[in-house]
Amino acid sequence: MSPFAVFVIALTIVNGAPTKEKLLPRVIDAVDRAIKFFSSDYSSINVDGLFGLRIGQGQIIEALKECGSRSCSPELKGLLRRFRSELEDTCQKAMPYIEQESPEYFARFRDTIAKPYILKYRPFRFHGMEDVEIGHDNEYDEEEGDRCYARLLGTFKENERTIPRCNVTQPCLDLVTKGDTKRYSITHQLLYFIVVEHTGCNEKLQQQSSSLSSAGIREIEDRFCQKIYKEASTLAKTGSVMIGSQDLFLEQSVLCGALGYENFFKPRYIDMVLKMQAPEGCFKMGFESDSVIMATLEKLRSSRRLLREQPMKDGCLSHKSGLGIGTLALYLRYLVRSMI
Repeated sequence: MSPFAVFVIALTIVNGAPTKEKLLPRVIDAVDRAIKFFSSDYSSINVDGLFGLRIGQGQIIEALKECGSRSCSPELKGLLRRFRSELEDTCQKAMPYIEQESPEYFARFRDTIAKPYILKYRPFRFHGMEDVEIGHDNEYDEEEGDRCYARLLGTFKENERTIPRCNVTQPCLDLVTKGDTKRYSITHQLLYFIVVEHTGCNEKLQQQSSSLSSAGIREIEDRFCQKIYKEASTLAKTGSVMIGSQDLFLEQSVLCGALGYENFFKPRYIDMVLKMQAPEGCFKMGFESDSVIMATLEKLRSSRRLLREQPMKDGCLSHKSGLGIGTLALYLRYLVRSMI
C-alpha cells in the first residue's frame, strides 16, 4: 500500500463502519492516481474523456460542501480542495487541444464540457427489482440524437438560422423517452435529461411539454435507472465485469450514480471498479494486442458518435478513463457523505 494510502487510513480510521472505513482510503488513493494520470496527458483527452472529468469535478465540489456541513478533518478537506484545483487545471489545459483536434464537434458540444456537473443529488435505493425487465432495443438514432443535444445547447442550425438553446421538439421527446431500450441506447436517453439539468433547460423542457413536470422528469430517470441497474447487476453477477463491458458498466454507474441512485455504490461494486483501474491511474482496454485494441476502438467510434473513444498514453483510453474518474469521484463523495 502506498504511503499516501497509509496516511489517509490514519486520518479516517476513527470514522464509520468497517467496510466503508477500508474503502475510503483506497478510493482516495485511486482518485489521486487518476487525476495525476490525466494531468500528465491532458493533450490526449477528447470531449468524452473531459465529460467524465467534469462529472468527477462536480462530485469533488459536492464532497467539499458535505464536509462543510459535517465534521470533516482538516486533512480530508485539504485533499478535496487539492483534487478540485488539479481537476480544474487539467480541464482548462485540455480544452484548446480538444478544440484543435475536432473543432466542429467541440463547437457543437462545448457546453457539455465547459464547467463541472453540479447535479441535484437525491439519495434513493431501488427495492423489489424482480419485476424489472431489461430492454431489448439497442438501436439509437445517432444523427437525431446529436440534433436533439444541439437543440438544448443552442448550436443547432435550421434553414441557416441558429435555434435558441433549450429547444425541445416532439421527435426528440419521443426518442429520449421511448421504452424497451438497453445498453448505450438507454444511457444516451438518460444523458439527455442530465444535459437538460446541466444546461439549465429544466423549465423550458417543462414549458414545451405539458406531460413533463419536474416530477415527470424524475419518474423517467427512475424508470431508466431501474432498468440500467438491473442490466448492470447482470454484467457484474459473477463478481467482475468482462473487459468488453467495463466501459458500459462505468457509464451506467456514473450517470445514475450522479443523480443519487445509491444501488450503484455497493461495496463490492466499488471494490470491483478499483480493481479495473490500471497502476498508471487510467482505465485500459485490457491485455489485447495493439491490432485488437485499434479494431475495437474503430468499432466504438462507428457505433457511438457522442461517446467516442480515443487512445491515450500507456494503452489508456480517454472515454473509459473519464468514466472511471467520474465513478471514483462519485464513490468518494458517497463515502464522505455516509461516514462523516
